[in-house]
Amino acid sequence: MKPITPKTHAEKRWQKPSSYSFARQSALVPLALLDLSKAVMEMPIVIFKQKGEYHLAALLGLEKNKNLFVDSDGKWQGKYVPMLLKGYPFRMVQDKEGRYILCVDEESGLMGDNGNKFIDDEGKPTQKVQAIDKFLQQAEQSRMAAVKACKVLDDCGLVQADPKMPGLYGIDMEKLGRVPDESLSELHKSTALFVAHCYALSQQHLKKLKQLSEQDVDFDEIDWEKIKI
Repeated sequence: MKPITPKTHAEKRWQKPSSYSFARQSALVPLALLDLSKAVMEMPIVIFKQKGEYHLAALLGLEKNKNLFVDSDGKWQGKYVPMLLKGYPFRMVQDKEGRYILCVDEESGLMGDNGNKFIDDEGKPTQKVQAIDKFLQQAEQSRMAAVKACKVLDDCGLVQADPKMPGLYGIDMEKLGRVPDESLSELHKSTALFVAHCYALSQQHLKKLKQLSEQDVDFDEIDWEKIKI
């Protein structure tokens, strides 16, 4: 990923991907809070841990580097696409000072002599690039809000390792039903309660992943620790 600047990208052009082939190996895709109301309708929501923080993700495959929502032609097998994938080949990357800056994947095969400009004639990002920047800034803010909600769930003792999916985590819904009123109020105010209910509702879609798989997969024998983002 390379930061987009007038100095480095004034003469370069980019194109939108024509398919979702770029996501074919993404079995786990991070989710933002804004994703949840749609994602819950068709994909399992799980939790993973990275650098000491819990993050929400869509589980899109049962094997390492295999996204079952992308077919052999690169078509998306579903109605909803997570925000992180919608922005490709762009992504927000945190710099050394903690700021998020717009970057582009120069190895995506989507850059060349034809397509959309990155920089206009005045040396500023084009309107399209500005729109993508705004969209991905919103997505990143919403993703971090999901991280905060996961922390509240963890502080209440509700995040637990999933015994069937080593390396991934879930939410103890039974324990959630017994939390004291004070904790329940905090869960509600932080949107953590919303996250918990979306998680619970989404678990029905694990069966869908089995159906999308090209071969019979023994759910209990999947090496979940090898499934990567």
